[in-house]
Amino acid sequence: MTLHNGYCSLTEFKNLQSISSTDAVDDAFIEQLIESVSRYVDKKTHRVFYPYIDTRSFDMPCGRRLYLDADLLELTTLTNGDDSVIAATDYILLSKNISPKWGIKLLDSSDEIWETNDDGSTEQVIDVLGWWGYHNEYDHAWLADTTINEALSASDLTITMTSVSNLQIGQILKIENEIVIVRSISSTNVTMIRRGENGTTAATHDTGKTVYIWQVVPDIRNACLDIVNNLYHRRSGQNVNGVAQITATGIVITPQDIPSIAADMIKNYTRAGIG
Repeated sequence: MTLHNGYCSLTEFKNLQSISSTDAVDDAFIEQLIESVSRYVDKKTHRVFYPYIDTRSFDMPCGRRLYLDADLLELTTLTNGDDSVIAATDYILLSKNISPKWGIKLLDSSDEIWETNDDGSTEQVIDVLGWWGYHNEYDHAWLADTTINEALSASDLTITMTSVSNLQIGQILKIENEIVIVRSISSTNVTMIRRGENGTTAATHDTGKTVYIWQVVPDIRNACLDIVNNLYHRRSGQNVNGVAQITATGIVITPQDIPSIAADMIKNYTRAGIG
C-alpha cells in the first residue's frame, strides 16, 4: 500500500526507531499502521486533520448566521439559495480569532439575506466551497519549502524540485490549488501517488511555482507516532498490553493499544457536541 493522508510520515517513524532510510523491509507494514492509526484518530475525534476541497450544502438559516457541520479552513465561494455568489465583503467567518471556522455570518451592514431556491425550498440550498479540515493555526499550516524546477503537465506523476531536503514519503504537498501526496523520492525527482488529491483538480504548473508542505497539528502527529510505535513493537511481543489484530480487512485497534498520553491528546481534539 501507499500512505494516504497519514498524520505522521514513514520517514518520521523510521527516524524515531533509528531505522535506516535504505532498510525498506517493514515499510509497507509501517505505512499500514500509520494509515490505520490516522483513520482511528478521525473516528475518535469526528474530524480530519488533513486538508481537502469540497462544496458542502446547508439549509437556509433563520437568522444571519450559518452554522457549519465540518471544520472550515478557508472559504472560496459562498453561493446563496438563488445561485447568486455572495461577495466576501458581505460576510465574516466565525470566529474571527479562531481556526478552523465554525460558521458564516452575513454582516449587519450588508443588504444580503439568505435566499430560498427557485422552487421556494430552504433545504440544502446554501453552498459553501472551500478548504476543509482541522488545523488550530491555519496561518502556519502550509510551509513554503521548495519550488518546481521543470514545468508540470496535468498528467505528470514525477516532479523535479529545486530541493528535496525537507520532503518525506507520505507528505501532503500543495502546488497552487492542487494537492498531491509523495510516493517516492529519488535525487530531486519526487513521484506522487496520483494527481489532484483530496478533491483538488490536476493542473499544469509553471517552473518556479512554490511547493507547500502540510504541517499536521503537532499533538496529532505525536499521538500518531506514539500509537504506531506501540503497535509496531506489539508484533515482536514487546508491547504485552496491546491487543491489535491484523485481519484481512486491515488493522483492528482497541483502547488497550492506545498509550494514555496519546489518548489524552486525541480527546482534546474531539469535535464539540459529538460523542
